[in-house]
Amino acid sequence: MKRTRKPVHRCVGCGLNFRENCGVFDSPRDMWAKGKCPGYMNEKLLRQYEASRAEPHPKTPKEIRQEGFKQRRTQPHWNGHIASQIRKKV
Repeated sequence: MKRTRKPVHRCVGCGLNFRENCGVFDSPRDMWAKGKCPGYMNEKLLRQYEASRAEPHPKTPKEIRQEGFKQRRTQPHWNGHIASQIRKKV
């Protein structure tokens, strides 16, 4: 039997069903194997999941790198050479 995170048909209507994966369980198929899934329509588990998602997460290397590029974009560039003034003909 395939072990996937994808919810089974019986998970329809559950708040933890995100179509591609279950919010709490690694294998929803195994949860339904012995009767009703303990997370199905369980408000307590849903609130715990939402609370864990609301917590601030540590910055990923990608986010740190993007912040650095945003910071550099705001600073004036100076390479050590004075730009020559172009004289306008009057």
